[in-house]
Amino acid sequence: MDGDEKKPEESLDRAEEAGFTGGRDRSASSFGGEEHLYRAFFRAGPDGVLFADAGGGILDANEEACRLLGRGREELLAPGGGEIFDPSDPRLAAARGEQDLTGSFRGHLRVLRGHPGGEVGTFEASVTVAGYVDGAGENRLVIVVRDTEEQRRPDPEVSRGAEETFLSIASYVGDAVVVFEIDGSLRYVSPALERLTGYAPEELVGFVMLDVIHPEDLEMVVAESVEIWDSPGIAPPFIFRLRRKDGSWAHLEFAMNNLLEDERVGGVVVIIRDVTERVRAEEEVRRLNSELERRVAERTAELQAAVTKLKENEELFRATFEGAATGIALLSTEGRYLRANRRFCTITGHRDGELVGEDFRDTIHPEDAPGDEERRLRVAAGETPDYSAEVRYLRESGSPVWVQSNVSLVRDDSGGPAYFILVVEDIDARKKAELALGSLTLREKEVLLRLARGETSRQISDRLFISYNTVRSHVASIIVKLGVENRTQAARRAIEFGLVLDDAKTV
Repeated sequence: MDGDEKKPEESLDRAEEAGFTGGRDRSASSFGGEEHLYRAFFRAGPDGVLFADAGGGILDANEEACRLLGRGREELLAPGGGEIFDPSDPRLAAARGEQDLTGSFRGHLRVLRGHPGGEVGTFEASVTVAGYVDGAGENRLVIVVRDTEEQRRPDPEVSRGAEETFLSIASYVGDAVVVFEIDGSLRYVSPALERLTGYAPEELVGFVMLDVIHPEDLEMVVAESVEIWDSPGIAPPFIFRLRRKDGSWAHLEFAMNNLLEDERVGGVVVIIRDVTERVRAEEEVRRLNSELERRVAERTAELQAAVTKLKENEELFRATFEGAATGIALLSTEGRYLRANRRFCTITGHRDGELVGEDFRDTIHPEDAPGDEERRLRVAAGETPDYSAEVRYLRESGSPVWVQSNVSLVRDDSGGPAYFILVVEDIDARKKAELALGSLTLREKEVLLRLARGETSRQISDRLFISYNTVRSHVASIIVKLGVENRTQAARRAIEFGLVLDDAKTV
């Protein structure tokens, strides 16, 4: 382009800086001997090729891209010069949504020709966008633009090189990519699937996967697949169990895009992610919550039985009431405290005897008060015998504390409501742990899990296929989010959260 022509080697160096080749000294390992395909595609290909960061900023462009866009290479790389697509194109939002969901996009869009700050025209183009992760763990995009209005016939050899380049990119992303034929057999399998399942790509090409799907999930998978095969486009992801080559079961998330009607693809493209650890963690949380509910129900039943006997023996009532390991309070039907034991006062942050006569509504968080009031009215009306809820009480200082509140009603001899029994258990630490754990990203949870297993940053880097510096960045973020001082404390907190499963400690 005018004043912006660059030598081929200089453009290649710029692309290496963008992370596509991982640097001249690592290009052989990044492409496995296919570097010549990339060089031919980038330098002399009939299509415009651009590299961009995750935010869309242009990192490099070949000569054809500059010609199509009517901008010099330096203009494209300058701040604000990298706007490529016509923002008024109604197809743009759907294209970006597809790219965000699947990591790639292929279709037609209107492309800007000329500098956005000057005279700008548009042309209809065939656009392909593919995401990849460079050697430093950074998300990158490769964008290929072809002017469909020019109706140019591409060189078959160069097109073949472009296809092989995209397959090379798919080989190094973290998730696996597969393409199904219309009959359900596999046409293409990226090498990443071997890391997830143990099956090499050559073992699966032409293979129908029904034999390795868990029998309990088979009906669901078949139903989902039939619906997807009948409906072109992107389908909501779903999770099922697949038997790995070593006989263990992996929970895989399938995000499928039906491109059977696209003559350039003619298949169903699937992005596969291993969510085994996430599913196990969720199952463990459910198990712990179920166990807690069981224990609370048992204690509530025990306390209700004790209250019945307390009517006959006030001394026994006082001893049980004051010595209970859980917080207990008696509440009038008008909502005022009649009694509260020491444990209840300790949990809610009040002094002994301070709550007697106080309005219950003044000691519960304003956001939780309406719901709790409604539930107590339903108990009083006989619609339900009791209820259990996680609510926030207010300490004397005004700070909230999470409790598991179990409320039942004692009726008088005539059957009318006499008073409520409140049984509370301190779950503040567990709730804060859940909130802290919920603030972590999926990748940070994976790193935290391996910290808890005693793995070093280097081992985590190798096993998660991310860079050492990225692991250190995740560890620093985890320490901040969990409010701890070092990785050892973070690992200990993960064990306290129940994130580490007994059967996973030997992995």
